[in-house]
Amino acid sequence: MADRTMPSLGDAALDADFSALLGELQQGRDTPLGEIVDRLRALGSSATTALIAMATSPELLELEDDSAEAWAPVLSVRLLGMIVAAEAVRPLVGLLDRFEDDALGDTVVEALGEIGPKAVEPLRQVVFDRRKNLFTRSRAGSALAAVAKNHPEARAEVVGILRERLDPAESREPDDEVLNGFAIGGLMDLKAVEAAPDIRRAFDEDRVDGSVVELRDALRKLGLPDAPELARPSEGFQLRLVCTACHYERPHLVDQVYLDPGVLERRERGEDEPYSEYIVPQPITCPKCGALDQYELSNITRVMLSLDLIVATKKQARGARGKRRDERESGEIELPGGDRVKVLRFGLEDGRPMHPLAGRDMYRGQVEAEPERADLRLRYGKVLRFLGHYDEALEQCRAAASLDPTDLETLLTLGMLARDAGKLDEARAWLEATARQAAQGGAPHGERADYLRMAVEELADLGRPAQPGGPAVERALDGSQPVVKPPKVGRNDPCYCGSGKKYKKCHGR
Repeated sequence: MADRTMPSLGDAALDADFSALLGELQQGRDTPLGEIVDRLRALGSSATTALIAMATSPELLELEDDSAEAWAPVLSVRLLGMIVAAEAVRPLVGLLDRFEDDALGDTVVEALGEIGPKAVEPLRQVVFDRRKNLFTRSRAGSALAAVAKNHPEARAEVVGILRERLDPAESREPDDEVLNGFAIGGLMDLKAVEAAPDIRRAFDEDRVDGSVVELRDALRKLGLPDAPELARPSEGFQLRLVCTACHYERPHLVDQVYLDPGVLERRERGEDEPYSEYIVPQPITCPKCGALDQYELSNITRVMLSLDLIVATKKQARGARGKRRDERESGEIELPGGDRVKVLRFGLEDGRPMHPLAGRDMYRGQVEAEPERADLRLRYGKVLRFLGHYDEALEQCRAAASLDPTDLETLLTLGMLARDAGKLDEARAWLEATARQAAQGGAPHGERADYLRMAVEELADLGRPAQPGGPAVERALDGSQPVVKPPKVGRNDPCYCGSGKKYKKCHGR
C-alpha cells in the first residue's frame, strides 16, 4: 500500500505495526479476526483515528475500484466496526451519503450495527432529514435495524423510531412511501409484532411503496395471518405506473398492452415522439390524485417488460411452431409469465402513422375548432373508443349522428360503442337504425350490404334475432319503414357539442 494511505500514529514502532497489519489484510492473508482486533486494540485510540482518516479520505474514496488502494476505506470501515469504535459513529454516518458505492455503503451499515446504541440518535437524525437523498435515509434505517439486531438493549428505541417513520404526518411525497417500505422491512427483520397496527394502517392508507414490501409478506414475516382481502388478481397485466401529475407510483391491473414499433423507429430517426411505445387501451386513474391518463411506465416496469419481450421474441424466432407461430404472425408475443403483448403499428385511417394518444389530442383540437364537422367527431370518438373512454366516445359519436343522421359508419359505430359501454338497449336501437338506413340508401349498394350484414350480426349477438327477411329488416328493405332516427338529446340535457350549455339553449334552438 502506498505511503499516502498510511496516516501517522505519531510513533515509529506503532506506525510499523499498523502498516504491517493493514498490509496483511490487503494481501488477503488468513490472519484470524480475533488476532486482528486484539492487535488494533493494543494500538489504542491512535489506531482508531488513523482508521477513520483512511475511511473518510477523499483521495482514497475517489480511486478506481481496480486499484488495491481503493479498498482501503472499505477495509478501514470494517475494522472500525469490529473494534466497536464509538468515536467513529459520526464519520461513518457521513459516509452513508456515498450512495453510489454499494460495497462501502453496505460495510458502513454493518459497522454501525456492530458499534451499537451510540449510533442510534445520529442515524435517527438522518432518517428524518429531508435534505438527505432517499438512498442515504434508507441506509440509515437499515443501519438502525442492524443496531437493534446486534444489541437487544437498543431494540425498543429502534422499533420506536421505525414506527415513528410510519406516522401519517411523515408521508408527504413519493420518497416517503419508499422509506416507509424500508422501515417496515426493518420491523420485519426485528420481528416487531407490536408494530403490526402501524404497518396495517400505513398499507390501508396507501402510504407504502408496494415494490419495496407488500402487506402479505410483512404479515407472514411477523407470524400473523393474511387478511382475506389480500387475494392476488388472477388475470391481466400488473404494471407499475408513475403518475405524471403527482409523481406517485402505483400498481395497476390492465387487460391489454400494445407495443407500437413505429414509435421506436420514429425516435431512431430523431423525430419528436413524446408518447411511450407501450400503449394501455383503457382509462388509467391515479388513486392518489385522481388524474386521468396522466402516467408513464415506471423505470423498473419498462426495463422488465423490455427484457421479457427480448426473451420471448428470441424464443419464438428459434423455431416456434403451430400456435406460437400463428400468434407471432398475428403480431402477438407471449411473455415468459404468460401475459401477451400485441404488436401493432398505429395510424390514422388515411394511412398516416400516429400514436393513438397523439391522434386523440389532434382530433380533440380539431373538434373544438370545428364542432359542426360530423366526420371529425366520429374520428375522435373512434380513437376514444380504442382507448377505452366509452362514455366520452359515445358523446362524440352521438353528436356526429345528430349532425349527420344518415351516415352508416356513425350509426354502426354507435351501436358497437353502446354495446361496449354496457348500454344494451341503446346499442340495439343504433344497430336497428343502421340496418334500416342501409336498406334505404345513403351509400353504394355494396357498402350498404356490408353495413346491413354487420348490424344484423351484432343484433343477433345481443339476443335480438333480426335476420334478413325478418319483420324489422324486411320493412326496411321494401321501404315501408321510415328511417329510425338516433335517440334524441333531451332539451335540458347538456348539448352534445361540449359548450356546457343546455341543448335547448345551444344546438336545440
